[in-house]
Formats: sequence, C-alpha cells, structure tokens
Amino acid sequence: MSHPPLKLVNCFFSDLQIKENKQFAPADDYWIVPTPDEDINFRVRIFHDSNDSNMRWRAGLLIESSDIDSDDDEVSLPYTIRVTAIGEFLIVDESKTTEETEELVAKVGGAMLYSSAREFLAIATSRMLHGSYFIPTVSFVNMKKTEPESDDD
Repeated sequence: MSHPPLKLVNCFFSDLQIKENKQFAPADDYWIVPTPDEDINFRVRIFHDSNDSNMRWRAGLLIESSDIDSDDDEVSLPYTIRVTAIGEFLIVDESKTTEETEELVAKVGGAMLYSSAREFLAIATSRMLHGSYFIPTVSFVNMKKTEPESDDD
C-alpha cells in the first residue's frame, strides 16, 4: 500500500456561523442544490511553519454563502453560512519543492478540509428548521493561486 502525499495531523473549526434565512420559501419539491459559482464562495490560505523545514504546513479554508451579509428579500438558500476550517498537514514526500508542496497542500489539503466542513455543516443544520443542508461538492484540481490585493490606492 502506498502512502498519501500528505497526512492530515489535525483539523478544527475556528469560526462557525449558521443562520436561518427567514425570507426563504421552499418549493413543493424541496431540494436545494446551490451552484458553486453563484451561491457558495470559498478560499484556501496556506501557511508554512518554517521551523520544520518543508514538512509541516497549515491551511485555512473559508466557506461562506454569497448572501451572508445581505438583507435582500430574494434569498436562494435556506441558511446563510460561514465556516473556517484549519488543517495541519505533514508532508510525506521530502523531494517536493516549496512551490510543489504549497500546491499540494492547497489542492489536496483544501479538498480534505472542504469535505470535513461539508459534513459538519450537514450535521449542524440537521437540527434546524429547513433540515440538513449540503454545500455542493467541488473540485480543487483546477484551483489557481492568486496574489493578495494591494492597498496602494
């Protein structure tokens, strides 16, 4: 059996907000399937612990519904959500460069955190008015690195 390229050492949630959308009116055939492009946003931020060569990394994943701060009457989701998952990873393959490792943690680690947060949200919402809510499955394969916006304006 082969070893995975990275190991999840620890995972926790540093922020969790779930709020019922009072304007939400379910249809008779109530199945909510949000599209990743419109209703749910997510970002992955990578942190490297430089005290441990290239072996120990952290990633933070923020997931939020697009209408989290909206007072709009048009609500497409039963809940507004915001969750931050933090994962600590140990890199198994020491031959990877820092850039390769960063991409590995972002894509594979981000996917691990997303699936954990998805399950956590489904369980938490199962005891709420509109029942279990599953955020959509997404792929991290084509995720691209973006540079932070500067405040030079």
